[in-house]
Amino acid sequence: MTNKTSSEIAWIGSTQLCLQFLMGLVSGKLFDEGYFYVTIALGSILYAFCLFMLSLAKENQYYQVFLPQAIGLGIALGLLFLPSIGVISHHFAKRRSLAMGIVVSGSSCGGIVFPIMLNKTFERYGFAWGVRSSAFVVLGCLIVANLLMRTRLPPKSKRPPTPPPDFKAIMTDSTYIAAIAGAFLVMMGLFLPIFYIQLFAVVHGIDETLAFYSLAILNAASIFGRTIPNFVADYGSRD
Repeated sequence: MTNKTSSEIAWIGSTQLCLQFLMGLVSGKLFDEGYFYVTIALGSILYAFCLFMLSLAKENQYYQVFLPQAIGLGIALGLLFLPSIGVISHHFAKRRSLAMGIVVSGSSCGGIVFPIMLNKTFERYGFAWGVRSSAFVVLGCLIVANLLMRTRLPPKSKRPPTPPPDFKAIMTDSTYIAAIAGAFLVMMGLFLPIFYIQLFAVVHGIDETLAFYSLAILNAASIFGRTIPNFVADYGSRD
């Protein structure tokens, strides 16, 4: 999309991320009501479908990229992300934080494999088959995930009734406010390096081979950042 500005291109990734977290309002409710398997299946189908549709995008056709990647994948990720994390709490009590950290490290592993795979396939087979190859890999992983993930606790409708949440108390809780503020600041700085590190390295004269692998190196390092603090958090929560 050489005819588009950096701002217009950035809207694709930012819209996808916005929908990924915004859809948690929907997928979280479905998860609580006992529709975990349906939610995961729908998200998986939509995710694979949008990747295949993205492979059909023509050069400089902005909407053909924006619709599947920003809107479609954003909604699909929103349906998949929160239930996949939430179901971990069904199976772990003592070391729940570490378990979640290990699960989330799966995105780091994907961040190692996919940049290398896509760069190689783009060079050899072009954009369309590069995206399709990633779609087939993702589809296979999603099929395995749908077969393996299982809930343990009954849905909300089958549990004893509980009083409705006190949203005023939640929104005025200092610990919660601090956590939200911290998450906001993290998100402000988290994705800029991920999106631009390879371009930044090339522009500043870094060796092309190192620049090529910089994103994979960044994701490899994030495995430690996703597991070690969670390991410490489990021990800290016992005090």
